Amino acid sequence: MYKLYWSQGTASLAPQVILEETGVDYEMVLIDMAKSEHLTPEYLAINPFGKVPALMLPGGIVMTEAAAICLYLIEQHNLKHLAPTVKSYSRAQFLQWLMYLTNTIQENYKRYYYNNRFLPKGGDKEGIREIAIKDLIEFWKPIDDALAKSDGDFMLGQKISLLDIYLTMLVTWFQPMDELTSMYPALKQCFDECNKHPSVIKSMHVHG
Repeated sequence: MYKLYWSQGTASLAPQVILEETGVDYEMVLIDMAKSEHLTPEYLAINPFGKVPALMLPGGIVMTEAAAICLYLIEQHNLKHLAPTVKSYSRAQFLQWLMYLTNTIQENYKRYYYNNRFLPKGGDKEGIREIAIKDLIEFWKPIDDALAKSDGDFMLGQKISLLDIYLTMLVTWFQPMDELTSMYPALKQCFDECNKHPSVIKSMHVHG
């Protein structure tokens, strides 16, 4: 059985949605980061990086990195509806946008939430956060543009994929969400449609 180590407000949401899509049994293990449970010797023995999510595979191997976990599960369980096959023409676009979400948008949220990490002691935390907000809004524009040009509500057209699940998770990190989605109608449409998907509904409920 899979075991997903997770915490609210983290990148654990997307892997849970994919686990739901597999239809297999899995266990959720809550790691309370507010209580620094991710830094305990017990958890560090599972994931030396001290982060969530982490996925323990049935054989005992532990995977980290949310996007990698999602791709592994999709390939392991042949969830072709969530990602183009390796030889598919749309695979290139799929990989491009997935890396953009993880490397550009997701990475920038660190300055948004952990601005103290990017400053010398006594630096302007709010100034860093304001720049992060400005950059995030700018970085979301190519996603909205791509969605506006799509032949459906989703990044790859008329069917939901990992891209839409992952961007939905990242949209929830922007507070207030309405401030972001009101700027980008195609993004809002995708987000709203994703939130009608059964696996997303169940996972959102868990994550609050």
